[in-house]
Amino acid sequence: MDTKKIPLADLLIELRRELEEARRAGEDQNLRFRVESVEVELKVTVSKSAEAGAGFKFWVIDGDAKGKIAAESVQTLRLKLDPLVSDAQGNPVPLDINDERSLAPPVVPPVVDE
Repeated sequence: MDTKKIPLADLLIELRRELEEARRAGEDQNLRFRVESVEVELKVTVSKSAEAGAGFKFWVIDGDAKGKIAAESVQTLRLKLDPLVSDAQGNPVPLDINDERSLAPPVVPPVVDE
């Protein structure tokens, strides 16, 4: 495989792995982040395989390779992903970087009349 082109599927697999690693790293943290969406903008080329039924292949290109790929058309691909995880019952729920507990509501100091 050309080192300047990465299969789109491999990039998404790595993105999933990175999000899962961040979720695990936050398990023991009090502060956590909800991932509402992940937006990725990529420069891609599309090639058609000569193999029967293989269809099209999307390749993410390295920033340095953009000027070197002349025979293929470079396109911008924008993906908006809403990552979900399964709860204990198997239902999809939004991904939190620490998925083990909820944040408590903010502490509001009592109002003291003087």
